Amino acid sequence: MRWLFAAIVAAATMALAAWLAAADSTPAPMAPETISSPSPTSHPTDPASETTASIARRFLGVSSCASVACHGGPISADPSAKWRSSYTVWATIDKHSRAFSVLFEPRSKRIVQLLDHLPSVDQARPYQEERCLACHSTGQSFQKTDTSILADGVGCELCHGPAQNWLKKHTERAWLDSRAAKFEPLPDMTDTRDLLPRAMACAKCHVGSREPGQPARDVNHDLIAAGHPRLDFEFHAYSGVMPKHWTDEPGKKPNYKTDRETHAAAWAIGQAVSAEAALKLIAARAVADKPQSVAAAKTLPIARHPEFSEYDCYACHHELSSKFPSSRQALARMDPSHHSPGSLPRSTWYFTSPQLLSDAQSGLAPAGQLAKSLTKLIGGTWSPDDPSTADQNVAELAASMRHLAEAEAKASWDESMIDRLLARATDVSTLAPNWDSAAQRFLAIEALLAARRELPSRLGQAASAEELEIDQALGEIHKLLEFRIDASTGSSEPVKGATDHAAPRIDSPRGYDPLAVQQAFSRVFAAIGKTLRVGESK
Repeated sequence: MRWLFAAIVAAATMALAAWLAAADSTPAPMAPETISSPSPTSHPTDPASETTASIARRFLGVSSCASVACHGGPISADPSAKWRSSYTVWATIDKHSRAFSVLFEPRSKRIVQLLDHLPSVDQARPYQEERCLACHSTGQSFQKTDTSILADGVGCELCHGPAQNWLKKHTERAWLDSRAAKFEPLPDMTDTRDLLPRAMACAKCHVGSREPGQPARDVNHDLIAAGHPRLDFEFHAYSGVMPKHWTDEPGKKPNYKTDRETHAAAWAIGQAVSAEAALKLIAARAVADKPQSVAAAKTLPIARHPEFSEYDCYACHHELSSKFPSSRQALARMDPSHHSPGSLPRSTWYFTSPQLLSDAQSGLAPAGQLAKSLTKLIGGTWSPDDPSTADQNVAELAASMRHLAEAEAKASWDESMIDRLLARATDVSTLAPNWDSAAQRFLAIEALLAARRELPSRLGQAASAEELEIDQALGEIHKLLEFRIDASTGSSEPVKGATDHAAPRIDSPRGYDPLAVQQAFSRVFAAIGKTLRVGESK
């Protein structure tokens, strides 16, 4: 009887968790428009109507993880019990759980209205748009996915893989015990303990992708101009602010290094993976825009190339009035090549830090050639703006990035490696004066310093005077790089009494002063140099 009672309680708990998951992720009450045609369809019950591949890779939804006996338990302070509350953390704290529900908000509807030139915002239905669902839901297809799975937002399976083939197996004692020797992913399971596949899973949405047979995840200039945030992904920084639903305590998992033990590796792998994803997206856009024949070239509209989202946003989006100083003129004085006549500078967000990793002395392949190719890309010596050549040139560079990421994943991130990269990061000649490069260098130095402080030989040591000086200067740079919110006053504070929809907001570093930033970096570089020399003398 006790067994029967326990089974009934477990079943009721799973049903309640599933109901709560759907209720939490789906806006309530739904407007009548949400059930208008076309409506989401459930998977057909007849297996013969589905292909073998679609059955094998079926998504099951977060309700399959939500049982209290599995991952839906209460949040605990015990690091070894984190796995028991993975679903709870995701559902209550993690923004990924609200990825689908935001498509019902006025801002999302306004974006679709502007994109499609709709007469009224009420006619916009972003929650039915494949271009939105590709990143804002797990099922990725409005026509082919259960409503409940769409409502999950970015659920467990978008990162960990569709669970049909591994859900039951990953609860079996034999597989659980085998992890102590070596973690072996099950079919369709993504090994998120490994930084390389974890970064690649994030980059699909947070950088973008246009892979054959996959929904297009492409936040282009049209979307950004309509109001979608610009994608400026940095894997290490994003991982640091993400609510952890996994154990991150050293020594709690056999053969597993925690996030705090992999600062440098996470930064380096994230940089290479993000650059690869950005380059592949450039190449895919070029192929999509390239006419397939001479006859087609005469009838097709002019190719939408170059894609403005691949260029430095702030070369155009800057203050014109004298009320707020513009950095464009200062940049032109500091680096005339940055604004060459008749051209726009390319975005350096994904392409400056990988140059630090491509030095032969660092022990990471492919030596200096990668840095030269990136310099050509950024400087426009060879331009991917021509769809006839962009796909080949950029695809080759993307392949080099993959090799670099794989080399970093195998590298031994010891003190000498970290110190070499820190020394390279303090080379002022590799620091461009634009905001993207400065922000990436700031994030690189933070990650490498964190890695250095977490080295076993340094744990428990008090911060030196040089380290305190570095922290103070980095704090100053952080303030100089911050975006302003109030477009009417230039203040970093929102307008009092204004609603979110009415408050002016500009995602641009209006007050960015490249000279002040460069001076602050000079102080950081000098202090890091002192620290490295002290380390060499010991």
